[in-house]
Amino acid sequence: MSDILVVLAVLVVNLGLVSYLLYMRLGSGGAPRKVMGWLIAELWLTFAVAAAMMLGISRLLGPGGRQGALGELEDVGSRFGALPTQLQVMVVAGVLLAVGLVAYLLKRINRLVEAYPPPPPPSE
Repeated sequence: MSDILVVLAVLVVNLGLVSYLLYMRLGSGGAPRKVMGWLIAELWLTFAVAAAMMLGISRLLGPGGRQGALGELEDVGSRFGALPTQLQVMVVAGVLLAVGLVAYLLKRINRLVEAYPPPPPPSE
């Protein structure tokens, strides 16, 4: 099995668990199903777009050849430096866009969690 398929499988399982947790948390606060559905759809779409961008960037940079984290980091730096300037700008823009999408999603989740607080625990 390819490494990318393993990573995608783990990502799908984790997104499924996060979706369920968001559904349970917002549902306990009384959020409408439509709001929860759109948020979960946005979660999946954001990670699909970010994963597609990162996959494109990794294919653009090519396969790594060094062992260890530091060697791989130096190898990515040298491959990035070998790209034409236009592609370097596109790679940086893609990374910034992916990070921006995830940051926006986290901010949106935070706002919805604050807007629909959970009910107080029952008193005994």
